[in-house]
Formats: sequence, C-alpha cells, structure tokens
Amino acid sequence: MDVCLRLPDDSDGGEVKQLYDWLLAERAVDLDAEISLRGDPPSESLLGDDFDVMGDVLDIVQLVVESSFQLASLGFIILEFRRARRPRSHVVVERGGRRATLRPDASPDEVEEFLRELDAMNEPPDDEPPGGGTP
Repeated sequence: MDVCLRLPDDSDGGEVKQLYDWLLAERAVDLDAEISLRGDPPSESLLGDDFDVMGDVLDIVQLVVESSFQLASLGFIILEFRRARRPRSHVVVERGGRRATLRPDASPDEVEEFLRELDAMNEPPDDEPPGGGTP
C-alpha cells in the first residue's frame, strides 16, 4: 500500500526532512515500511519559457507498507512528531486519491476526525486492484 505525506506549507522542505527522519527512527523501532523522500514534479502551468527547474524539491514522504498496516498507527506517529517538533505546516496523508489533513493548530475534535479519516483509508478504494497495487 502506497501512502504519501505532504507538508504543503513547508516552503524550504525542512519540516518534511524532519518528518522523514522521525519516520526512519520509528522504522527502527516498530514501523515496518519502505520510506523515501521524493519530489512532486512542477505543474505544467509553472513550466514555460520563464520557468527554470534547478533540481528536485523533495517535498513528499512516501511510505510503502504492508496491506495489514493500520493507518491510524501512522496517525499516532504523526501526532508524536507534531508534539515533539511543533511544525508550522499542515500534514496531508494521501492514499488512493483520498486524503486526510491535520492543521498545525488542530483541536482535539479535529485530531479525532483526522484519525477516523486515516482509519477509513485502510479500506482500498473501489478502483484499486486486489493486493493493494496501483491501477
């Protein structure tokens, strides 16, 4: 199962790197996942004669986890990261075209909703083939 984490308000990529390092440390303890940093290609509207891409901006943490992995567990890891680091950016978790967003100043009710949305993502989307692969 592929899961992407974005911090859209992180303009310099510092918080994404901190989250990536945090997840690597969790993997050493109990998170069984392939974890990588990757860049999101610039949108076509940004490309043109006046736009020059100097290199990849690594702004997405990608996890490849077993299908039995519970995304709510990832939610608790993200909450631990936020308590320790106090990031300024939203955290967006995406899987199969669905997303859950946690604001930096989320209320307890919003945190609960974020965890419920992650839990709902455990069910594969209608267009995902059996086995959790990408269509």
